[in-house]
Amino acid sequence: YQRRVHGTMFVGLDIHHGGDLEHKGGSVAGCVASLDREGTKYYSRTFYVKSGQQVMVPPSDNMPGVKQIVGDAIKAFQDANKGTSPKFLVVFRDGGSEGELQQLDATEVADCRAAIDQSGIQCQLTFIVVLKKIRTRYFNVNPQNTREVANPYPGMVVDRHIVSHKLPEFYVCCQHVNQGSATPTKYQVIHDSSQLTSDQIQMYVYCQAHLYFNWNGTVRTPAVVKYASTLAKVTGVVLRGSDANPRLHRLLHYL
Repeated sequence: YQRRVHGTMFVGLDIHHGGDLEHKGGSVAGCVASLDREGTKYYSRTFYVKSGQQVMVPPSDNMPGVKQIVGDAIKAFQDANKGTSPKFLVVFRDGGSEGELQQLDATEVADCRAAIDQSGIQCQLTFIVVLKKIRTRYFNVNPQNTREVANPYPGMVVDRHIVSHKLPEFYVCCQHVNQGSATPTKYQVIHDSSQLTSDQIQMYVYCQAHLYFNWNGTVRTPAVVKYASTLAKVTGVVLRGSDANPRLHRLLHYL
């Protein structure tokens, strides 16, 4: 994993709605980016988005958005790696329905590409939408007795036959469940300018699921997405929408 992700920066994006917010900007978005190939150092930022919307658009043009935050994350990656720039930028975006994919591509994907161009680096972008609230279930069936079913093993991947043919998508079940049925997570690749294969992207998803420090096992989503979700929630509820001190941007202060 470490050898394959050399030069790759993973970014997680998520939005928190509601909470104890005392500002007119509305909801809070969290952005967490990896700074090393071991997955132990991260750059964490938050910014305001329009209230109740799933697309990360700031309330006004003079407020920071995805473009500025991702650009700052690229600079942090360069500082942490002695001036070396990321070769691949893999963004995991939590949420987003089928009808919002075009809007995400026109706004957030465009902002990520603009951040790369503004940084003046040669970096390939892969933008993946992460969907957790799905009804799809998969089971292991005993071939000798078809009435015996069980949850799939952690690391199960479904990427053909029963997936969409309109855009690249796949399902990954990373977690081990003792009770009830295991819910897989759906991933939709809405933009990909890299030479990464689907097997590499799926490996990144599964390996990232092991890197969330607040849990001693695997989580349903890549760690950067879970960190972004926790960061946005803590900022909205505890910090009341205010971004943390800049000295805390490279620390997981929200865990």
